This record gives sequence, structure tokens and C-alpha cells, in this order.
Amino acid sequence: MVIKTKDAEYDCRDITWKQSRRLHHLHTQAYLGSVINNGNVEDINIDFDKFYEAMEYALEIAFDDPEKELEGKTHSEVDEVGQAIMSQYLNPVKKNGNSD
Repeated sequence: MVIKTKDAEYDCRDITWKQSRRLHHLHTQAYLGSVINNGNVEDINIDFDKFYEAMEYALEIAFDDPEKELEGKTHSEVDEVGQAIMSQYLNPVKKNGNSD
């Protein structure tokens, strides 16, 4: 699977169903306490420790050696890549060409 950011493309491993469930769980934990009503965000609370735990897990799935793959990048650039990967893993494009 190829993940694109504004500056690069990354060849990432596909995520398994079990890994997807764990990533979903970690990501969901980051937003506990948020209020979403009929698809509208009424109050958002983010546990950034949990959010980063989910993002780091996504990087571990994507690459054999995330540190080597992202060597030379700033922390914010690593976060950009991690968020792009996590977003793609959590919202995969389906056969119809979208993530719905």
C-alpha cells in the first residue's frame, strides 16, 4: 500500500484485521470523553498520550524499521507521516474508490 504525504510517498505494509482492530481501539481511547451527536462534534477531548500511542502503533505496522525509514525527519514530519498512515489504516479506500 502506498501512503502519500505532501512531500513523499511511502510503501507501507498492509494492515491485518487484528492489527486494524487494535489500532481502532487505541485511536478510540484517545477521544474518550468527547461528545459526538448525530455526526456533529459538540465537545472534543483528546488524550494525546493515547493518540501518540495509536500513531506509533500505525508506524510499527507500516514499516519494518520506522526509525530507519523516517531517519532525518523532524518530529513534526514524522507525525505527519504517522497521521497519514493511521488515517489510511482506519479509513481504507474500498473497491468502489472511496472510504464510505
